[in-house]
Amino acid sequence: MPHCLFVLLALLVSGGAVAQEARVERIDVVGKGLYKVETGQRTPDTDVPTGSVTLPLKVTKIEGTSSVPARSGVEFGVEYKIIGEPTGAEVTLEFINKYPADGLADPASPAPLRESRFERKKTIGTVEYFGYGFENDWELVPGVWTFDIIHDGRLLLEEQFTVVE
Repeated sequence: MPHCLFVLLALLVSGGAVAQEARVERIDVVGKGLYKVETGQRTPDTDVPTGSVTLPLKVTKIEGTSSVPARSGVEFGVEYKIIGEPTGAEVTLEFINKYPADGLADPASPAPLRESRFERKKTIGTVEYFGYGFENDWELVPGVWTFDIIHDGRLLLEEQFTVVE
């Protein structure tokens, strides 16, 4: 019986160590500007203008800038690293794109789109990318575009880009 109690106690102690809760301290910006992005899986999402969120597989910075030309095919965004513990743990982040004051006039939507939101699991200690690519003419809206990243109700990143004609 004492042997079984010891094994049970050992399992409880080791299980607690493995189940360490992830803690996000902050997000550091690694790069910002215009990018070339190789994409992977598209996930349908009715809350974003194009109707889906695309997983970036490989991103290459073309130019570090906060000024973005309003042209179809242009991709802009921010590379960031989640700082926290334990390294390698997954955390859920909320991503918000805020569009210029007048919003985006999607022909399929009765009202202008002022922002889009989605959640994704990301990894502590890994460089990640959050961006936007112009695919339709109605998205080419000049003005200030804001990218926010939130974790557990806390704003960890806010980056702004100015889209110009």
